[in-house]
Amino acid sequence: MLTHSTPFKTTGLAATSLLGVLLLLGGCSNDEPSQTASDSSTPAVAEDRWLSQIPASTPYFFASRERLSEADAMALIEKLGTMEDIELQIAELEVLRDETDDEAIANFLDIVVGLLRTFDQVNTLEDYHERGMMPNARSAVYGLGLLPAIRIELHNEERFRSFFESMITDLAIDLQTSQLGDTHYWHSSAESFLQSFITIKDEQLIIGLLPSTVEQAVIEELFGLTLPNLSLLQSGAIEQLEQRYQYSPYGSGRFSTQKNCS
Repeated sequence: MLTHSTPFKTTGLAATSLLGVLLLLGGCSNDEPSQTASDSSTPAVAEDRWLSQIPASTPYFFASRERLSEADAMALIEKLGTMEDIELQIAELEVLRDETDDEAIANFLDIVVGLLRTFDQVNTLEDYHERGMMPNARSAVYGLGLLPAIRIELHNEERFRSFFESMITDLAIDLQTSQLGDTHYWHSSAESFLQSFITIKDEQLIIGLLPSTVEQAVIEELFGLTLPNLSLLQSGAIEQLEQRYQYSPYGSGRFSTQKNCS
């Protein structure tokens, strides 16, 4: 059985598995693809709430700063073929879910597995849009402390909300609903060591795993209700990585050994 000493490893593996799929969908590469369409252009920096909601102090992050056009994203997915390793990732996560005795981790793993299965089932642009999703969605995995937070851009909030509610119903995931100001969200039981927090807001799916004793201010930061003192957007950390290692703007990240070990 897993104990409280292993939640970071377990949830980190889940977030990494989802990230692997998101990297493929986001077109992470050192190569600059030619933009064949501008129907889904990235918002101007001044208008972009994406990186402004991620704290620069995070001990680790992987995030996409720009997005491909939908046409380029679909062409890339077709070129790379089916994601054959998804079933292996799902099987590994299901083993972890079955072994954990923490309800919040089990819920977190169930949600990640459900999303992975969705990515394995969509084949056309219409499939993505029907679920409120985007093949070219920007995504981010980062740490609020050592625990993971996930953000994924959406095509349509209401369509995704309908899909997501059906998914958690079908999976029989035990989540409660709450309200924080105007923000509706789901969360697991506070009786566990950790809690999952999920909301659909600002055309994003936002998922975080936090201690059950977390202060409301941290939940507000997760949901983007309050902005960090210094964000990834303000710090320019992603642009610096792109310039230093010649990465494309479709995905780059950093793991701070000092922050994770301190």
